[in-house]
Amino acid sequence: MYLVPDKYSSVETIRGVNIYLPEYGYGIDADYEDIIKPVEIIKRSNKPEEQYWEKEDLPNEFMDWVADENSKKESDSSYFNYDLERIRQKEWHRRLFGIWVWIKGVPYYIPGSYYFYLTYWQLDMGFPVFRKSDYKKALYWKWNEYNPFSYGMIEITKRRGGKSVFAAAMLTEYATRTMRAICSMQSKTEEDAKKLFDYHVVTPFQSLSPIFIPKYDTNKGTKPEKKLSFYAASSRGKNGVVSEEQIKSEISFVDSTPDKLDGQKLARVIFDERGKVDFDLVDAHITVRKCLIDWRGNIVGKMIVTTTVEEIGLKSKFFTLWKQSSIDTLLNDTTTSGLFSFFMPADEAGDCDIYGDAYIEKNRAKIMDNRAKLKGDKKALIAEIRKDPLNEREAFMVLNDNCHFDAMLLNEMYQDAIAAESVMVEYGNFYWKDGVPFSESLWEKCSKENARWSMPAKYKVQDGDKILWNGNVAIPQNTIQYIMGGDPFQNDITEDTRNSKASAGTLCRAEVGSDQEYYNRMFVCKYHARPQIAKLYHMDMVLQCFYFGCKFLVEAKMDGGLRKYFIDNGLEKLLIYLPGKQTAGIDPNQDNKVILVNCWEEWINTEGKNGKMIYPDVIDDEKDGLLKFNVNNTEASNQVMGLGWTLVADYFMKANFRKTVKQMNVMEIFPMRKVL
Repeated sequence: MYLVPDKYSSVETIRGVNIYLPEYGYGIDADYEDIIKPVEIIKRSNKPEEQYWEKEDLPNEFMDWVADENSKKESDSSYFNYDLERIRQKEWHRRLFGIWVWIKGVPYYIPGSYYFYLTYWQLDMGFPVFRKSDYKKALYWKWNEYNPFSYGMIEITKRRGGKSVFAAAMLTEYATRTMRAICSMQSKTEEDAKKLFDYHVVTPFQSLSPIFIPKYDTNKGTKPEKKLSFYAASSRGKNGVVSEEQIKSEISFVDSTPDKLDGQKLARVIFDERGKVDFDLVDAHITVRKCLIDWRGNIVGKMIVTTTVEEIGLKSKFFTLWKQSSIDTLLNDTTTSGLFSFFMPADEAGDCDIYGDAYIEKNRAKIMDNRAKLKGDKKALIAEIRKDPLNEREAFMVLNDNCHFDAMLLNEMYQDAIAAESVMVEYGNFYWKDGVPFSESLWEKCSKENARWSMPAKYKVQDGDKILWNGNVAIPQNTIQYIMGGDPFQNDITEDTRNSKASAGTLCRAEVGSDQEYYNRMFVCKYHARPQIAKLYHMDMVLQCFYFGCKFLVEAKMDGGLRKYFIDNGLEKLLIYLPGKQTAGIDPNQDNKVILVNCWEEWINTEGKNGKMIYPDVIDDEKDGLLKFNVNNTEASNQVMGLGWTLVADYFMKANFRKTVKQMNVMEIFPMRKVL
């Protein structure tokens, strides 16, 4: 599976990892990958069309044999029923080493845990059917169990995709055959965790065959409330022979508090609906990983992290954890998070035939038909797409009631921006050279937490004078290349701290003749901060103007004295006066806001679509962002407004860029031909 066994027949590549299957007729031990033994080969028929998975039922006399053995053991503890023992030996061997099954002319290796799931894990609708999508997940999970560098698997799936059922089955399968296996589960709330425990662990466990039910603590009844404890259980001995011993394992659930499991040593843990919690999963994951290692630092436990594809909370940073679990981040045999991501498209995870092959075309047609019916309702359409996603981008789409823009495109841009942020964006602050105000503005990188500005990581402003002083008047020198806009604030910070942040953006209008032409029409600087007093913000805006040598369009309503500050310090020519206006700035009236929306829409559909948006918080943030923007209520949309006024400034202050035109000889277009 993880290592290349001595005997292997083929390689199954799933999510970019190679999973090595044993040689035909052999199986791998459930716990020790280096133990390989011959296993059964099941072929329902010699005709390929009649070869499919079919659960084998136990003999009709099975429960009679169980009753006979239990009765006679009361007087003779060494007694066992030979027929029952034969079945026990066979089923334990299958559970521990797996089997081979012929399906439509092809042999498939079924790992023991997946055999247990298919044969003994009874659901509310009966036993699971064999699906190729589940089979791939079972192989992938087994690969993670064997992988000494993996903390487990993180999965997103379509609604009602069976992720909770599968995870609970894998956890219970391990706990019911392993010594001292402490297993637990969390969900978005304690109530949800209890439902997971009751419906997907306790109920199927009570329906297990006596072959696999360990004796468990029944002091509080046969249906435990919070913990399933195995104190005196049946377990395999040498060569699979069943013996009586205490395995002292348990399965329990806890509430969703981030540090609830901290300090425990866990063998298996399920984090269900992990994308819907309201805390930082990236930080919580670091804590949880410590529960899965021994004192030497070896990974001895595994986790399954799942969520459905409905609304995923921004606070949880599930998408960040997902990206950190990609095989693309692989370094020294593991990913950034130590988890390995698993995604199955909805058309592949949908309805299937008796051989387990999904009706992909039929499923996709149904999915697309459902989407087509909602084409005029963006909110309902995105909700439908997330319910049955065909790729990872669709799974992480964000819903919004009032989005004025192409929400699907914005979602795609958001995923790209999140993925590129660590590489494309650097954070820092501007400062005056030698501490002299209104001299030269310089850039200094710092941590994201301490930064007021962010910029493209590799962007360089061309050398040369950016601001020239004519007496006491500052003259910007790069007004063609750069333009700037901003959303200010009126008052100093108040004690209740419920103050919105100020914002500003600098747009690179063209890098004519430069090797940096990728940055054309990109926001090469973004300000988003709230200094303690308004005058500090005013100086910040001067620093930004001086760094680029550009003019600044400020929202005129309640600017907190910003325009007066510019004028009083000889910086009036850095302010933008719109055509026909006697005062600097722009009135945030409804007409101008409509222009702002139109400018944003044009930029999103052109530059944004082409990868020019590298700041994910401009697209979506806790309160701010293009996805949440409502032109009728812009109070919380600081960044959208600040960068939007930059686009409006560009709209009103058009610039003509001279381009060098290659001179061509007319004969290059109309080559001469011999006249006949």
